[in-house]
Amino acid sequence: MGKGTTITINRAKLSGIHQALKSGHSQSATSLDIYTDSGCSLSLILRTLTSPWTLRDSKHLHLLHDILAELREKAMAEKLTHFHKVRSHIGIDGNERADNGANRAALHPLNTTVQESNNNNPYENKHG
Repeated sequence: MGKGTTITINRAKLSGIHQALKSGHSQSATSLDIYTDSGCSLSLILRTLTSPWTLRDSKHLHLLHDILAELREKAMAEKLTHFHKVRSHIGIDGNERADNGANRAALHPLNTTVQESNNNNPYENKHG
């Protein structure tokens, strides 16, 4: 759930990835596969890992750090996480439902059942 400038479809898709990471492994599973049509989200996650300084002013930095923490936790438990980029808007039922959910969450954040616990105001500590 974003606030102000953070209410974006990209944030909703990143939140979906974060929620999948939080709930995606059973005790016996050794790997987790996450499918997304959001190349932007995958790029931001990769940048968070490889060049985090390029995101210091990102409105989604707190959420990206939460995603990175989940990835690290899974890696420490020797559980692999695989991301798969799928084409968007090609009639894949699960993808279409996920897109509709992301759109609803971005447009009507108070009606969503998913709440992110991180700071939703990325600019509160910035001084101009």
